[in-house]
Amino acid sequence: RLDYARLNLRAAEKARSISAFSSSSLYASKGIGFLPDNKWDADHLLTLKLLTIATEMELALGNPQNMEAYSQEILSQRKCTALEKNPIYMANCYKLMDMDMNSKEAINTLVHALRELNVSLFRYRAMVPVNAISSLMQTIRLAKRAPSSKYHSLPLMSNR
Repeated sequence: RLDYARLNLRAAEKARSISAFSSSSLYASKGIGFLPDNKWDADHLLTLKLLTIATEMELALGNPQNMEAYSQEILSQRKCTALEKNPIYMANCYKLMDMDMNSKEAINTLVHALRELNVSLFRYRAMVPVNAISSLMQTIRLAKRAPSSKYHSLPLMSNR
């Protein structure tokens, strides 16, 4: 069953890459259906990827109830790191800004996400450069602690 879930993940990723959001959502949902009851223990990364794509696709399709159900599944997991939860926080912010028109709650969500990443927010303008360097150093330390396999699946960045 995990092989079928992996196959659906590949299909969901491919569909997303060509902007076939409805198909991507369907494949992600089917893949989630193939996961066992102990999905987080059986294959943490596969579960995370399927639920993340499902969250993003439901947001793109304008289905906030489905999006919230998938995102809560990830956010409620203590085993998920702050970096793993980051795409979900971003999706929640887009929903809050674009669908709910609630910028205050979107800002609160972003502040919460930054705090989970151990990024301290500055209060005084004179401290901005110091805090920026400190935050950069904290991010570098977090990135170095994460297993290198976590970065192999990230898309390449470009200037576009």
